[in-house]
Amino acid sequence: MKTLITLFTILLLLKARLFAQQGIDTAYDFCTDERIVSSIYSCLADTDFFLITGVTATKDTSEEHSFIASLQYDGSINWVKKTFFAGELNSAQSYKGIIKISPDKFLYIGSIYNFNYSVCYPYLYFFNANGDSICYKSYTDTAGIKYFSGATVHNNHIITAGTDFDTQNNIASLWIAKYDLSGNTVWQKNMFFSPAIPGNNNITLSADGKSYLVVGPMYDSVKNIFTSGMVKLDTDGHVLWMKSLPKPAHRHYNDMDIVTIPSGGYYFVSSISKSSILAPDSSYIYYGKLDENGDTVWTKTFRELFYNCKGYQLQLTPDNKHIIFLTGPYSGEKSGFMKTDTNGNVIWYSIPYYQKTSNGILHSLSISPGNKYVLCGYTLDITNPLSWVIITDSNGRRFPGDDAIQPLNINHRTKNLHNNIKIYPNPTSNNITIEGIQPATIIQLFDVTSRLVINTTAQQPTATISTHTLAAGTYILQLTLPDGEKRNSKITKR
Repeated sequence: MKTLITLFTILLLLKARLFAQQGIDTAYDFCTDERIVSSIYSCLADTDFFLITGVTATKDTSEEHSFIASLQYDGSINWVKKTFFAGELNSAQSYKGIIKISPDKFLYIGSIYNFNYSVCYPYLYFFNANGDSICYKSYTDTAGIKYFSGATVHNNHIITAGTDFDTQNNIASLWIAKYDLSGNTVWQKNMFFSPAIPGNNNITLSADGKSYLVVGPMYDSVKNIFTSGMVKLDTDGHVLWMKSLPKPAHRHYNDMDIVTIPSGGYYFVSSISKSSILAPDSSYIYYGKLDENGDTVWTKTFRELFYNCKGYQLQLTPDNKHIIFLTGPYSGEKSGFMKTDTNGNVIWYSIPYYQKTSNGILHSLSISPGNKYVLCGYTLDITNPLSWVIITDSNGRRFPGDDAIQPLNINHRTKNLHNNIKIYPNPTSNNITIEGIQPATIIQLFDVTSRLVINTTAQQPTATISTHTLAAGTYILQLTLPDGEKRNSKITKR
């Protein structure tokens, strides 16, 4: 009997361990009629559930409307609430738009707009853990476009960062505002005036709670360019210092995200281009550590199989020992995420596809207190996009054996092939010649998403495959020898 109890206990533990490793990769339709679009903009991972916000549009109306939903970590839905605001136009949210104020009070930030954006103004929406409205406040005191793109909570106040664009005078500015927990304005500031809308800004509270750091695209009036700017303010909104993030290569995508280090300083993520013409195929994720004065402690770049990429968001894991980065495409249709240690060394990275088949865009990242990674966005089904939710364990796996984690099953690192096998030219423009192989060797070429683009079988000891129709970039040449052994090599197509 004791043995049976022990075995039963072991089985329960194994089951619990397997369940703990299981994540989800699921698409949802939050529309109430025939779908035009269902997309998630932001997520917040709490202890026992996670919240998402997004927009839907249906066949019977061209307007987009916001929704909030609460889900369990097994993917089941607790509730969904549409947030229609009487007398308002379309509504949407920021990509980092949900904030937890207390165990039963949450906030999301968003915008009311019309489709040509001649009208756009921000709102604050407070709700409880059941999705019931506590307070809604919109701010229409603008002559053009005004929106929030980031927010934080400190001492029973909400501090937002966003953009104010005066369409009558074509002047945009970084807009910082402070509100009480009922949405009443305490103060607001405008700075970094520019002739165009700069992009999204993010805000964080310093480790000592005495200042705010705002980052994102900011206008340098001396150089007449946008940079990845940083401005530090005290809690009354007075500017302490302003700087541009130094970048070791050419100016590129200037959006920037930041997270506070509990011991002091910040981690950041942005992007750089290694081409003077800002070519998409030369874009890299650029990330690093800043001290409290905004000076870089260390910086790194990363691309690998992300190819055309930029840094979107980042978060510290609950133990503060690792950083998770959400990355996005500069061009194309791939999103991904990666894990590093606190010195920026990459541990793994992932380029997930919905159900392994469909591309998608990931908008938001959040980490639960139990170290589950929640990523949300939409699938790229052009006719009717779906809201997309990924949940992974701390190794980035949606399920055991998840092959989206790099390195892929097809090893992208260059291996030394058999001494008798020669592959040339590499890099190549039109053809690849393979010498020294056995007849019946299978020759396959994969792109950086593991999509098979060439599949043929050698008939002679020398084979030539044409690459002239392939896009420039990195590919994996895999040779499967007649005995089943696989040999891989990285190929660069010019």
